[in-house]
Amino acid sequence: MGLSLPGLPRRRLAPPGAASPAYLAAFDDLPREHGFEPLEVEGALPDALSGTFYATGPALSGLFGERYPHWFDGDGAVSAVRFAGGRAEGAVRLVQSAGLRDERRHGGLRYAGFARAFDWPLHLRPVFSRAKNTANTAMLAHAGRLFALWEGGRPTEIDPDTLETLGTRDLGGAVRLAYAAHPHAVPSLDTVFGFGVRVATGRGPKPLLDLFATDAAGRTRRLGVVPLPFLPMVHDFIATERHLVFFVSPLRVRLGRLLFGFGGYAENLVWEPARGTEILVVPLDDPERVVRWRTEAFYQWHFVNAWERGADIVVDLVRYDDFRVGEWLQ
Repeated sequence: MGLSLPGLPRRRLAPPGAASPAYLAAFDDLPREHGFEPLEVEGALPDALSGTFYATGPALSGLFGERYPHWFDGDGAVSAVRFAGGRAEGAVRLVQSAGLRDERRHGGLRYAGFARAFDWPLHLRPVFSRAKNTANTAMLAHAGRLFALWEGGRPTEIDPDTLETLGTRDLGGAVRLAYAAHPHAVPSLDTVFGFGVRVATGRGPKPLLDLFATDAAGRTRRLGVVPLPFLPMVHDFIATERHLVFFVSPLRVRLGRLLFGFGGYAENLVWEPARGTEILVVPLDDPERVVRWRTEAFYQWHFVNAWERGADIVVDLVRYDDFRVGEWLQ
C-alpha cells in the first residue's frame, strides 16, 4: 500500500511476495506496560553514569479490530531507562490521551490522525479538535518537568517517576493550539525554543507560525508570530545563538477539504513544487524582522545542526527532492 499524495505517483513499498522489511517491526503493538524493572546489561555500565533517558513513539497500530493506516497515527507510549550505580532499570507506559480514553469508553475509533479521517459524529467540532493528540513523536525534559510531544496539539505532561499521564498543558497560556514535536535548546542562552502552526479565524483563515521561548525556570512566552502564505506541513526547525531558521516546503494542506471532512490530513497534502521552498530567518533580538526568500522546492523532516560563521548561518539538514519519503511510513 502506498500513500496517494496529489501531485506524486503511487508507489508500492515492496514487490508482491517479497519479504517484509525489518523496519515493519515498528508497527508491532506494545506487548505490556510496566513500571521500572531491572534490565539485562551486556558488558558493564560506568558507575558514574547517572540519569534517565526518555523517549516516546507509536505503540499501538490499531484498536477494536481496525488498523491505523499510517505509523504517525499510532497511540504513543513513553519509555524510560534509568541509570545508577552501574545498573539500568526500564519502564514503559501508554500515554492516556483524552482521545484514547474517549475511544475506549465508546468502544470504537472516533478521531482523525495523520492518515485516518475523522468519524462523522465529530463533524461539528472545530477542525483542529477532531484529531487525537497521540503524544507519539518526541520528548521535552526541562526545568524538572517532562512532556510528550505531537505535531498538532499541546504538550502532554508525564510524571517522570511513574510515567503517568498528567494531561495536556498550554505552558502558562502561551500555547493557543499547537506546540510542535521538535523544540531546540540553546545552552548558552539557557532557553528552549519551539514553534507551532495554527490557523487564525476572522476575515478568512490566516495560517500562522507561533514562536515560543522557555527560560531556565520553565516559563514559556510567545516570542513572535510569523504569517504564512498557505497552511504548510512544518515538522522541524533549527536554532543558533542569534536566529531561528525555518524551511517551509511547498507541502500545502487543503484546508477547505479537511474542514468539511473529505479525507484525512495526509490525503489533503498537496506537493506544489512551483511554489519553491521558503526560508525564514528570525532574529532573536527582533523577531518581527523576519528575513524571507525562496529557493527550489525540496522537503526535509529534520535538521542536524546550525551555527553562525561570521555573517553566515550554516545549516546541516537531510534533504529530499519531494515528499515521497512519506510513503515509507505507511
